[in-house]
This record gives sequence, structure tokens and C-alpha cells, in this order.
Amino acid sequence: MSISSMHERVGLRATTLYQRVLYILGGGATRRFHTFTTIKDVTVGHHSYTVAWLCYLLTEKPSLNLIMAALAHDTAEQVTGDVPSPTKRLLGAQGQYMELESKLLHDNMANFVLTHDEENVLQLADKMAGMLECAHERNMGNKYVELCYQRWKGYIDNQTLADHELIIYAVVQQIWKEAIS
Repeated sequence: MSISSMHERVGLRATTLYQRVLYILGGGATRRFHTFTTIKDVTVGHHSYTVAWLCYLLTEKPSLNLIMAALAHDTAEQVTGDVPSPTKRLLGAQGQYMELESKLLHDNMANFVLTHDEENVLQLADKMAGMLECAHERNMGNKYVELCYQRWKGYIDNQTLADHELIIYAVVQQIWKEAIS
């Protein structure tokens, strides 16, 4: 099935303000971590809030587009689901998912043009937010989130970070250390 036919079948092209608001609501309510047992549900809304704040902390003067992209970046998961990156890689479908999610964001006027640097900040903030969500789960007693935490940490450990990014990354890791002690 092509992406456009799949998208038409799902019927999520916002043409009115009413439909856009419904898209935003549906995106924020989408459950994350469905492949892990969690004590507390984490929604895209919870996650995106954290990502937006991390983008703010990681950038001296974040643009409105960066903050809005942080808030919107996972809203397409109301259609695609929260498919873990390792699954996309195993299926060789990362490009197809990115294309579908980009189309859904575009069709719902939730795509925000970012510079290359802003795109990198958004990706870093997204990974750090996942790490923080794992630390929160661990604080509540969930001992099964370490694999998830280590996966996100591994993605960041393979990147070169600027000094200010390293400081925030160290804080995220400290929060994890406190959660496991």
C-alpha cells in the first residue's frame, strides 16, 4: 500500500481549523512505550512538553519553529503508532516511516521548517526526553526500563556534543543515577 493511499484510508488530512484541533488532541493523547511495561502511561503530549523544554535549554535563543516542531514532532504517531526505532531498522522501513510521518505533519499543518542545527537539537532533546521518562519510571519502581534507557543513551553516546549539550546530558544521566540508587 502506498503512503498516499494509506493516508487517504486513514483520512487524517486537516482541512478545517476544527480538524486541526482534533489532530492536535489526538496526537497529544497517543500512548508511548507500548512495547514496554510501564507503571504510568506516557503520552505524546507529556513527551513533547519535555522535548520542547529541552530544546529551550539546549539552545541559546530557540526559534518558534523549533519549539513548535518539538511540540508536534510525534503527533503523527496517532496514525503510525509509536514504532520503536529498532523495529524500523530491522524492517528496513525507517525511510518509509519518516516519509509517512512527514506527510501527516504536512497535511495537518504541523510541519515546521528547521535549520540543520535545529533538527539536531530536536533529535537530541527527543532522546534525552526518553531517558528522563525512563528515569521517572525507574523512580516509581519499574526495574524493566533500563534497556530502554540504555538504548537512548547509546544513541547519544555515538554523537559529538557541544559543551553546553554535554552539561545538560550530564544532568540527565545524574537523574538516572539517582533513580537507580
